[in-house]
Amino acid sequence: ELAQAIYATGYVDAEAMADLRNEISGTVGFVGANEGEWVDKGNAILVFDDRRLQLDVEEAKAAYAEQKAETDDLRVKLARSLNLFKAGAISAQELDDAEKEFMQAKELLQQRKVQLKGRENDVSKKVVSAPLAGVLTQQDAKIGDYVVSNTLVASIIDTSSYIIKVEVDELDVPRLKKGQDATVA
Repeated sequence: ELAQAIYATGYVDAEAMADLRNEISGTVGFVGANEGEWVDKGNAILVFDDRRLQLDVEEAKAAYAEQKAETDDLRVKLARSLNLFKAGAISAQELDDAEKEFMQAKELLQQRKVQLKGRENDVSKKVVSAPLAGVLTQQDAKIGDYVVSNTLVASIIDTSSYIIKVEVDELDVPRLKKGQDATVA
């Protein structure tokens, strides 16, 4: 029997691959894997030094606490102003001013709370982890490097399965069937 063959050129890609980008700017404090090494899903590839991040959290906590104290004081001042207004001791303008001060402080307290949550969220982003198991094909960072946010810090490919993409001549297409064996050389 005469063997039939179809020859085509193309390229091979890993079926699963991932480019990893850091979500925060910072100094690399730990390198968990180097280029060419196997990593499991969830392994830490890079960990950023979190001293600055922790300081940012502490500053945000202090700003929140300070604003909370001021808001509480203005709440008491507003209650007193309301009682004084009812007693006729202050004008409506003075009561309005107290309400305005309290509302502004309350809004600023909400902003400080959002800032604190943002800083705490940044701390959780200090680790760049492998989203899949595979070989680390790119990782250039070293301990002490400063990396700007959204920088490509690593690439991983899953070497367990590949996709082969080839261009087949239209005259050969009718001879191909789904599930047919193929030899890649």
